[in-house]
Amino acid sequence: MATPLEIERKFLVPALPDLSAARPSALRQGYVTQLQDSVEVRLRQSDDTHVLCLKSGEGIVRTEREITIEAAQFDLLWPQTEGRRIEKTRWTGRLDDGHTFEL
Repeated sequence: MATPLEIERKFLVPALPDLSAARPSALRQGYVTQLQDSVEVRLRQSDDTHVLCLKSGEGIVRTEREITIEAAQFDLLWPQTEGRRIEKTRWTGRLDDGHTFEL
């Protein structure tokens, strides 16, 4: 099995796209590891999905492994992320050229 890779690219857009047809998702994530650690372990809840994610490597291409966990497991680990949390709404939609965007 090939190692899963994440290629993360970010863009500064001059104007927000039309979000009227986009799907919003409530997202919260917390980092178990510290900023200076070489491996990133985080918990993420997106709507009713709970994930434990491990990332390693440097730059825009990194190894990423995700495991779906139960809500009770998420709740058990969540206190370990105190002070290292993000909450946001992620909007997912289609651009005119057919590409998918996440904002």
